[in-house]
This record gives sequence, structure tokens and C-alpha cells, in this order.
Amino acid sequence: MATDRFVDNTLSSGNGTTTFNSISSAVAASDINDRIIIAPGTYSEPQLLLPHALATDSWNPASPYW
Repeated sequence: MATDRFVDNTLSSGNGTTTFNSISSAVAASDINDRIIIAPGTYSEPQLLLPHALATDSWNPASPYW
């Protein structure tokens, strides 16, 4: 079963399971077909290598759909 993993760089730390403060930490914790949802912001990340199929999406806190 796929899991949504949320990334928000304004968090001091995530919970390591579903919330993260960096894209790379969310990718590292992900499984095949998980979805990584990224909050608005500037992310200074190293080159990311995806170890398996993932879906990515952005998140707009002003949107009524999230």
C-alpha cells in the first residue's frame, strides 16, 4: 500500500514516517509507488537519485483540495 509522505522545510524535524523537512529524507524513507508531497519553499538538496518508482506532487496550503 502506497504512503503519502509530506515534505515541509519549515519543520524543525519530521516524524521520519510521513512528515519530513527535506526531500532527500522523504525519498530515503519511501517505498515503491509512495507519493511525496512537497510544500512551497526553497529546498537546497543534493542530487537526488530515486531508488524506485515514486510520485511527486506540490502542496498549496491555500487550496481547498489539500
